[in-house]
Amino acid sequence: MYTHQKNIIITVLCILSICGCCLLFQSLYNILQPLEIVNVDMAEGIQDASGIHEIQMELNHPVKKLEFTMNNKVYRTKVNGKKATLSPVNLFPGSAYQFSVFSASPLGYTSKSSFTIQTATIDETLWIEVVKEPINKVNVYQNNELIRVMIASCGEKGFETPSGTYRIKGRGESFSFKEFDTTAKYWLCFAENYLFHSIPYDKNGHILAEEILKLGTPSTQGNICLTPEDAKWLYENIPDGTLVVIRENKSAS
Repeated sequence: MYTHQKNIIITVLCILSICGCCLLFQSLYNILQPLEIVNVDMAEGIQDASGIHEIQMELNHPVKKLEFTMNNKVYRTKVNGKKATLSPVNLFPGSAYQFSVFSASPLGYTSKSSFTIQTATIDETLWIEVVKEPINKVNVYQNNELIRVMIASCGEKGFETPSGTYRIKGRGESFSFKEFDTTAKYWLCFAENYLFHSIPYDKNGHILAEEILKLGTPSTQGNICLTPEDAKWLYENIPDGTLVVIRENKSAS
């Protein structure tokens, strides 16, 4: 009887040992295989200034450390086993972005790869795109067709026009720069304290010729300055609620 019980115990221990080894080998295999992102869920903030503000990913195996880098900038990443959350800044609709990925497993195994994010296209009948490089300009799209291109001046260094996604939320025929004793016409507000408006006029109602020469370059204190004709066109044709996308450059990557 004792020998029989002993054999049963040994058999059970052997089975448990084999199962443990299999689980260990399976874990090692999972950890050592190349990192893959098997599922991506993007939360898009198209109606505010956040652009794509969070990307949740499911990985093929647990990692201890995960870094995403684009244009020499490391993006914040939270890791919990096979789950990872990337919080990028200023990723815009209708664009592709390629990240370099560095990962480290719980056992210290490291790998490098790349990851491309394709953001959703803009589903808007009418929207405005502001491009800050290489030439400041404003593009207006309707039904996915470019209908107007306008040379502009965005904010100069220290007063940069903020990149992001916004909505037109108010307008007026004119306003005054009391500090400079000038007036601008046909303003549209797209963010708190930021406007589209015409080139300024002096106190005698004459347009400031030197400001015309600055169009295409960053020269304002944050607003987006246009020719009087273009500013009037926006004022008359762009309703409140229209989407405004402001990018550093056309590729936005």
